[in-house]
Amino acid sequence: MPESESDRLGPQVTLVEKDGRFYLFDSKLAVIGSGDGIEEAYKQFIQRRDLYVSDVEKAGMASIIFAPPPKAMRMRVLAELSMFLAKTVLVILVLAGLGAWAIAPLSPLSMSDVADKVWDMGVDMQGMKDEQRRKLSLGLGEVSRQLRPLGDIWRNPPKEPLDPSAIPPRKVKE
Repeated sequence: MPESESDRLGPQVTLVEKDGRFYLFDSKLAVIGSGDGIEEAYKQFIQRRDLYVSDVEKAGMASIIFAPPPKAMRMRVLAELSMFLAKTVLVILVLAGLGAWAIAPLSPLSMSDVADKVWDMGVDMQGMKDEQRRKLSLGLGEVSRQLRPLGDIWRNPPKEPLDPSAIPPRKVKE
């Protein structure tokens, strides 16, 4: 038996209880069912949803209404997100540049200045207690581990956009 559009839908249904009445609502199809109990509301919802779907199928509009968004639409969203990310990075770089300009001395920063700063940090670290040095080392190691995936993605960007459904859900600590 061929699968109908009604069987393939997989709607996102919301259940609401208000004043002792239950409501089931599918925002994708704009179908609602209600009743004094959940079973009654569910039966009415299924009846209305099936009637709506059968009318759509009879009208020959199922391929239009139930079709996934076209690839061009998905690509447009991806292009918009890319542009947003580029603009955000540009703003961050400009703000960082302004901040560095405001804080830094008027002379340009050279590699010798960076080397001198690293030397000063090493001298400061020599004066630290062993416990403080260990904590600093652990903190820097953790930061390095957390940033490693960003570096990998930066060097080897994915060929195709990542499917959000492939990302495992976060585990919430209780």
